[in-house]
This record gives sequence, C-alpha cells and structure tokens, in this order.
Amino acid sequence: PGGEQGDSSPLLAAAYIIELLTTSNDTDSSDASGTDSVKTSCTFGGHASQARHLKWCAHPSPPKRFVSSAEGDRFVHVWDVPDSEVKNGKLAASLSMDADIQEISVLSQSSNNTLLDLSVASKIVLSPIPDELSTSSKSSSTQIPTLLPRSTISLSKKPASNTHIVSATFRPAEKSILAALLSNGVH
Repeated sequence: PGGEQGDSSPLLAAAYIIELLTTSNDTDSSDASGTDSVKTSCTFGGHASQARHLKWCAHPSPPKRFVSSAEGDRFVHVWDVPDSEVKNGKLAASLSMDADIQEISVLSQSSNNTLLDLSVASKIVLSPIPDELSTSSKSSSTQIPTLLPRSTISLSKKPASNTHIVSATFRPAEKSILAALLSNGVH
C-alpha cells in the first residue's frame, strides 16, 4: 500500500519478527533533506524461523490484513493490522500445509481475498480468506481459526516423473494461475 506525499505509507519488514513500518515525508520537519522518517508502529510474532514471504491482502482498501510464511515452515499466517494505538499485531488465522511453504500469493478482488500456497511437495492449495476471521475478544479460548482449502492442484505421481512445480502465482487479468515447472532438472 502506498500514499501520497505527506501521507503515512505502511511497509512490512521481517526477520524473526514482522514489523509494520510507517514512513512519512514530513516537509515541515527540521530535516531539510526531504528524506522519509521511519518508525515501527506495530510488531507481529508467530513464526519460529525467519519470515520469507509477506503479502498484503488488498481487499478491503486500504489493506488491514496480510499473510506471511517462514523458512522451513509448514504454516501460513493471516494477520490483522490493529488500530494505531495497539503495538502488537493479532494472528487472525492460519493454514497448515503438508510440506514446507515454497511460495505464497494473494488474489484480491472487489469483495474477497484468495490465498495461493505452493509447498515444496509441488502442491498448490487455494484457500479463500473470509472477511470475518477474528475470534471474539471476550472469549477465553486462544484457538486460532484455520483457513479451509477450496482447491488443490498437484502433479501426477507417476514413478518415472521427475517434474516439480517451482513457482506459482495468480494472473488476475487472465483469471488464471501461472505455474513454472522443472522437469528432470538439477537437484
């Protein structure tokens, strides 16, 4: 997401903790260089290893949700961006895969978001991300909602087949998915 000059523009940065950074180009500041000032407005913790993928869910606009996956992890997390006064982000949902996550993509349409997950087992899973995910704040349960896969795409497992899906993403203009395959490649 971005903004016009003078507006705050949220950015996500990650290592083991994900940070929501707010930048602003304050023309009234004493710094005459015109550079942006950056501050951490919120943190999100939930991956045991370094975050590898961060994708905004563009619906609704402006985005209030993003997804993340981490290196060597079989989970994709859906995060809700809190109001400005809250410093810790909230895990809204998760999706468990059969193997480590290789790539994620989000298709944001006018009324919904759909998550694409590619695992190292060459399986693509498509899951809708419902608008209403958060559990009630009055509930004492710490259970996180689970995304439910709608479709799964995988290659046939013929014994002689040495083909793997190495990348996948949505192609919104064509209303399709683009997948890159590696056949008899280097291991």
